[in-house]
Amino acid sequence: MKTVVPRIRRGYPTVGRVIDNSFRHTNQHSVPDSCHPSHYTSAPDDALALLHAADHVSTEPHLPIAMDNDGVSGADTIQRLSAIPWCCALLESPQWTRTRTSSRVPKASTEDALFAETLATQRTIRSCTALRPTEESTIGEGEACYDELRVIYEIGEGVSGWPKIAHGGFVVTLLDESIGMLLQLNLGLKIEKGVRPIEGANVFTAYLNTTYKKPVPAPATVLCTVRLIRRERNKLYLRATVEDGQGTLFTIGDAMFVEVKSKI
Repeated sequence: MKTVVPRIRRGYPTVGRVIDNSFRHTNQHSVPDSCHPSHYTSAPDDALALLHAADHVSTEPHLPIAMDNDGVSGADTIQRLSAIPWCCALLESPQWTRTRTSSRVPKASTEDALFAETLATQRTIRSCTALRPTEESTIGEGEACYDELRVIYEIGEGVSGWPKIAHGGFVVTLLDESIGMLLQLNLGLKIEKGVRPIEGANVFTAYLNTTYKKPVPAPATVLCTVRLIRRERNKLYLRATVEDGQGTLFTIGDAMFVEVKSKI
């Protein structure tokens, strides 16, 4: 009998109204109407400073880039990242292992087309390098899982809203997609351990509440960290952040994803 593998589907906030009316009014990305620096919680001078600081970020805007190959960063990408101290430390850490990102692989069905095609250019997301913990963890009733994922993104100037500042909608897309990567990784772990997936089940974004602390420069090399906080039956609670890899926090996303049987 053929096993139907559940998929991680993001960007369907209306699903929450079907699952649980108690959060029907929270199912939206709390993205500002624009990316004006006044929307950030830090001092306005931070945004203005970025207009100058972005000239000195770690990735040159017109450098020829070899795109991800079958969801895995190529040797050229790893070489570039290794020249950045915080990236090099993460890549060489024995606590972290590089992992494939299936959402960067083009598919005939058009699934993942946003990340695998539209945002897979030199001017948008030049590379996406995901790392999982070397050791597994557990959640809920002893369910094996990876409780964290770190993703290094090289982003280009084509994602800007204000000059040299990444658009707020793009930043929340990074959060959403990175969370999906962790959930997909854990789905693969289940299958690897012989746990049969729920027939016809999918995981949807119920809400993703976003707090913008500082503007994200573009182009830049940034780190997105996703942590699985807890599981309550079919609800998964996660937190994701975008930072510069050296302690400067740009954006925080608190999310709930819902596992549901669906024909969507």
